Amino acid sequence: AMVAECLGLLVGELVTELSDWSVTTRNKAAATLLNTIVYAEKHVAKHAEALLGAFSKACMDEEDAVATKVDQCVRLAGAFIPPELFISVIENTLRNSGATAGSKKAWMAVLATLLEGCGREEVAPLLSKVCDIVSDMETSLPESEEFQIHILRVVLGCITAAGPDCGPLRRRFFIALLRIQAMSRTLPTLASRATAGIAALASAV
Repeated sequence: AMVAECLGLLVGELVTELSDWSVTTRNKAAATLLNTIVYAEKHVAKHAEALLGAFSKACMDEEDAVATKVDQCVRLAGAFIPPELFISVIENTLRNSGATAGSKKAWMAVLATLLEGCGREEVAPLLSKVCDIVSDMETSLPESEEFQIHILRVVLGCITAAGPDCGPLRRRFFIALLRIQAMSRTLPTLASRATAGIAALASAV
């Protein structure tokens, strides 16, 4: 209860510190935020937009220790922020005409990490929205591994989580995977994972 009462103030301070120039400050902020989410649990959903924005900026931190802690924060927060809420926030942000390619990459990384922790019943009703996001990103992100890997992670996250419920949208998922598979000359590792994804999709539906 005490953490819930102070959550707004805590989140505001920690979000600011995650962007600090000092690695030490960012590292402490990420560790504190992780502990805060542990205690706040479902109450973090009230601050989803601020938290997701902070995650998108800090998940690519140049310091591995910070990035790792932020990844843990994202995965834990995903247990308490309903998928319909985080997908809505991410969708609205990605469709902002002012979003840069780097920003979109980071948001897709956050979306992929959140989806990887979801269950079938949570993801199934939202698959169409995720497909729309993937379609938008396919046309707006460079065809390099650092960008495409997160599109692939989002697609694979949906297939793994939703399984048979991907059936009605199997063509959209198949086309997304086929597009990455076609980059075999420039992105052989991702193409190989996309091939495995096509097999997983076929088995699931």
